Amino acid sequence: CNLADAGMASLATRPSLQSADFSNCTNLTDAAAASLATCPSLQSVVFSHCSKLTDAGVASLATCRSLQSVNFSCCRNLTDAAAASLATCPSLQSVNFFGCSNLTDAGSSSLPPCSPPFSTAATSCSLRK
Repeated sequence: CNLADAGMASLATRPSLQSADFSNCTNLTDAAAASLATCPSLQSVVFSHCSKLTDAGVASLATCRSLQSVNFSCCRNLTDAAAASLATCPSLQSVNFFGCSNLTDAGSSSLPPCSPPFSTAATSCSLRK
């Protein structure tokens, strides 16, 4: 994926955008996540293996009122602060932090043990390392 932050800013101007997958878009940074957070209909987003994404980018996405599913697997810069940000997401049902080695049990505890409003399926509320 060669998409960079500038391209994301253009994509984020689409108010009807509901789902997006940016797996392996290693050029994307927190600025890209902040741009995407302006999409009022965003329900699902994948930033798997986006190595430049940090807690600040996740915090931006956590402001999306309609966000239901997120996948940040193997985003190695994320910490417990990312999980804490997502805990405030009112519609969030599914999270994936698989391979995020900087998350600890404290991060896991900020997402009420994958019980309502979170899905109980282990694969859709993954805080495994």
